[in-house]
Order: sequence, then structure tokens, then C-alpha cells
Amino acid sequence: MPTDLAALARRAPYHYSERLCLRPVALTDAWPLWEATRDPRFNAHLLWAQPSLEIDLFERIEQMHELARRNQVLTLACTWRSSGCWAGVFRYAPMADGLETSIWLHPNFWTEPGLATEFGRLGLHVGFME
Repeated sequence: MPTDLAALARRAPYHYSERLCLRPVALTDAWPLWEATRDPRFNAHLLWAQPSLEIDLFERIEQMHELARRNQVLTLACTWRSSGCWAGVFRYAPMADGLETSIWLHPNFWTEPGLATEFGRLGLHVGFME
């Protein structure tokens, strides 16, 4: 049975951890994503090339929305529950034998104690629930 990414997007706000929560990616996520892509360590793990202009990220997010509409890929933003501050993104892509999960945590949070583990567990929890 294929994964229903639209249903996952609707359920995203119900997935959260102690400090983090999920929501569908929005155009406003372009700015923190742009900031994250300025760090070469973050770019080392991107599935696309480092954007050279801010507009590239707006276009990338519009592509993410189109792929989600076609049930091909879903990208969810991860934010701090207390402030709504953008922490990173999760990407889910249906595969023949399951769901591929990719995660990107903003470099500003790489040294926050235990956050990378919490972030990864949240993303994997959603993937396994689907």
C-alpha cells in the first residue's frame, strides 16, 4: 500500500517531542533554510546544490509543495515548541519497500545537548508510524 503523504502532512502537527514539533513546510521556512545553507557542513548533506540566491529556496519550497501534492515527497519543518523557532526539516519519500527519511538539523543547534538525538528520534518515529 503506498504511503499517503497528504495524510501524513495533515497529521504532522500531532507529532512532537519534549522540545520540538512538526508542521508542513511553508514559504517562510526559506529564510532559516537559507541561513543554514550558508554553513558548508550543512551543505555537505543536502540532496541538492547549495543555493546561490535566496529566491532559489522559495522555488525549492514550491517544488516541495508540488511533489507533496503528487504524493512523491513530503518535507516537514521542525520547530521549537516553546517559540516556533525553525530547527530543521525532515524529508519523506515513498520507496518500494517503505519510506525513506532524510533529516537536516540547523547548524545553530548542533551543540544543544541531546537535541540531535531528540530530532532524529522524532523524524524516525513519524516515518515508522507511517
